[in-house]
Amino acid sequence: AQNALLKTIEEPPVYAIIILLTENCDSLLPTIRSRCVTLTMNPIEKDKICTYLENKFQLEPEQAQIAANYCQRNVGVIEESLCQQKEEMKNQVLKLLKNLDSMDIASIIDTIKEFSTHKNDINDYLDLMLLWYRDVLMFKVTKDANLLLYSDEYSAISEQATKRDYENIENIIAAIDKAKVRLKAN
Repeated sequence: AQNALLKTIEEPPVYAIIILLTENCDSLLPTIRSRCVTLTMNPIEKDKICTYLENKFQLEPEQAQIAANYCQRNVGVIEESLCQQKEEMKNQVLKLLKNLDSMDIASIIDTIKEFSTHKNDINDYLDLMLLWYRDVLMFKVTKDANLLLYSDEYSAISEQATKRDYENIENIIAAIDKAKVRLKAN
């Protein structure tokens, strides 16, 4: 595909600007890299994002932290994530994860079917789950509620931290990461 693109990059149409985005510049052919201008984009510092969200959206500091972590410090994504749909997604995920141990298989399947109404956002669901299990693991290690992203879910997180061992939590996190990789590859 890169070789096919090379001709277009060598002789681009006058009316066009071609923008290539990559997380790994070294994965591009040297002949393509030599014909491009490289702009390195770094994420904005988390503290600056939190201050911005607190001021613009009147968020509590904990809420701003959750939003900054969830959206991987991308301000455009953060603003979008503050819409109602994202809040609904978060509530669906929390409903599932908080009650997972007491739910029967049919209820779990029904809840997951609700996720399918937002098929294009499946990575967001997985990110929310990762943040939850990050909190469970963090609380299990430190017993410090101040380090939780979902600090308002302290009791459910502490309960899960006592029920699950380290290996179990790490297996869950690894499975979610593997699902994300497979979805990206597909």
